[in-house]
Amino acid sequence: MRLCVPPKREGRRFDSGILHFRKAYSMTSKPFRFFRKCRSLRQHLTLSDKTQTISSVRSSVSVLLILLFYFTATLPANAQLGYERIADITKKKDRSLLYEARQLIGMKNYDPAIPLLDELVKRNPLNIDLIYMRGTIQKDRKNYDAAISDLEAGIKLAADYNVGVFMELGKIYQLAGRSDEAIDAYEDFLRRAGPTDPAYKKVEDLLARARVARELMANPVPFNPEPLPGAVNTKQHDEYFPNLDVDGKRMIFVRNLNHNHEDFYESFLQEDGNWSAPQPLEYINSEFNEGAQTVSADGSLIVYTICNKPGGLGECDLYFTERKRGEWTPVTNMGRRVNSRFRETQPTLSADGKLLFFASNRPGGVGKQDLWGSARNEQGFWSQAVNLGKTINSAGDDIFPFFHPDGKTLYFTSDGHPGMGDRDLFLVRLQDNNTWTEPQNLGYPINTPDRETNIFIDLAGSRAFFAKEPSADFEGRNVDIYTFELPESARPIPATYVRATVVDATTQEPLLASVRLRPVSASTAPKTYQTDEKGSFLIVLPTGKNYALSVDQEGYFPYSAQFSLDEGGAPEEPFEVRIELQPALPDGLVKDQSIVLRNVLFESGSADLLDVSFPELDRLYDLLNRLPDLRIELGGHTDNVGSDTDNQILSEARAKAVRQYLMEKGIPAERLEYRGYGESQPVADNQTSAGRAENRRTEFKVL
Repeated sequence: MRLCVPPKREGRRFDSGILHFRKAYSMTSKPFRFFRKCRSLRQHLTLSDKTQTISSVRSSVSVLLILLFYFTATLPANAQLGYERIADITKKKDRSLLYEARQLIGMKNYDPAIPLLDELVKRNPLNIDLIYMRGTIQKDRKNYDAAISDLEAGIKLAADYNVGVFMELGKIYQLAGRSDEAIDAYEDFLRRAGPTDPAYKKVEDLLARARVARELMANPVPFNPEPLPGAVNTKQHDEYFPNLDVDGKRMIFVRNLNHNHEDFYESFLQEDGNWSAPQPLEYINSEFNEGAQTVSADGSLIVYTICNKPGGLGECDLYFTERKRGEWTPVTNMGRRVNSRFRETQPTLSADGKLLFFASNRPGGVGKQDLWGSARNEQGFWSQAVNLGKTINSAGDDIFPFFHPDGKTLYFTSDGHPGMGDRDLFLVRLQDNNTWTEPQNLGYPINTPDRETNIFIDLAGSRAFFAKEPSADFEGRNVDIYTFELPESARPIPATYVRATVVDATTQEPLLASVRLRPVSASTAPKTYQTDEKGSFLIVLPTGKNYALSVDQEGYFPYSAQFSLDEGGAPEEPFEVRIELQPALPDGLVKDQSIVLRNVLFESGSADLLDVSFPELDRLYDLLNRLPDLRIELGGHTDNVGSDTDNQILSEARAKAVRQYLMEKGIPAERLEYRGYGESQPVADNQTSAGRAENRRTEFKVL
């Protein structure tokens, strides 16, 4: 079989591996028919990127560049040039070796092709096409030093043979991490080619990127990746796309079985720091390739990619399953608001499962592949996906998003933003005005001249997980999961979580209750949640703020709590809470029973209510409205800061302010008594800031 050998024609050249023709041929001419045939071959030989997980971004053959060398085989030889071409090969043995090498290259079987090319170059040391052919194969084998040696040898033979070689040499220098020499090669191209060359602007861009890479390499960040300890990584399979639960004790990842079939597996962190032997997720895995998963913080929602599934909307679609009443729902396509007839991959959820970001090559974007987003409403429906815009998306591929549970920091991979080389990891942060900051490169050597893929960062924001191939001399060349400590400059806001169970205080039975959370300092509407069938809920709390939490269920007194995280650092332990709701039925009211309204807050040293207080007081109003015979006393309490007299006056003024608010809502004054207790009834130690915060409170007592 001859590999796409073109018709004879003078006057061809190549730039960046793409055939260019000096003359304007018609689309039906032999050269263009040949080009279309070769383009189809390239598409066939390129590895599929069904889910664009790490296994789908392995190095692929530079087919068009190789085809150049077959193309030049038809050009006439000229001994006076001081070099030879493939057309000058006339000896039978050499032609046989060349034919065999072509067959191996066409099958991407590079290793046995190299000795054949070595022999050919040895027998034909002036054949520039053979030298460049071998250099190109060495590049695809990631043997960059050998590739550079061949291209430099070709340039030494004939610097004017093809100006595109300087661009290709610059790329290989960049892949080898030799930015200074890459810059020199690109500048050589620009000097020789001139502004009218079709590749001139592209090389200008490559030159700018090489200068950025040089700057990054001059300022390296700490990076010491280690293989994930335990039983997750294997020699016979690929493991990638790690995803951890919020407590960091369970990992879901993709295993590519024998490099042929993708399934989900889970592993658990053991007491000795190793990860347990993985088990397949049977409730999701199917005969299709499952990959690129994302899981909500409470573990109740999983979104992932399936490609080429019958009944799908496009090449690759996003699917989801939810845990309801202890069972996982059937795997369901996310529908036309999210998916298209093109390709949607690599989803990432916000911690609460209400925001979704993903990569897609659908029309209407900025570049080849863009990041898109969709939001889920209270009814469970997803909004029409929108493009994340030009700040994030570039003219190239912007893929592999990961949205940290801090709700602010989005990591992604891009080949369109300046970086080390092919694809770099970047981060952006969501600002208070709902715009994104400019992309920040995670730095060298996290980013390398090679392709980077996805990254996962733990809740505390200090440890990262990713997948990569070992070095070229590693036996098996499998993809494994690694972990490293994330540099300070690339960290998100640390976060923790509150995990709670809501029960009836009398029967201890779990309750289906409504949960609301909002930052104390914010005037926005609270986020709402619902407990599950076990009465449980889990909410992520980014640090740097104080939070007001409330839990309500009809027929019960409301519960409220505060979580103080304004000092920035995440606590060593998350908040584990058991909430016992007191029944509030007419025949179940207990005289002198007190309920603390922890989210009724005031300006410091004042009786002016903060905005965060109104939802809490509105719930108290609803309770009084539902129980028309209920009479209560509103009591104000302070800490011991200040004089007894001042604290007594302040506590009474605050209790009176709450009474006034309820009266203005329509509750009769005779049902509302108020009293200030000052600092006389502490419930915690006034020697600590946390204790003083507990003592500053407003209560109501059943009369």
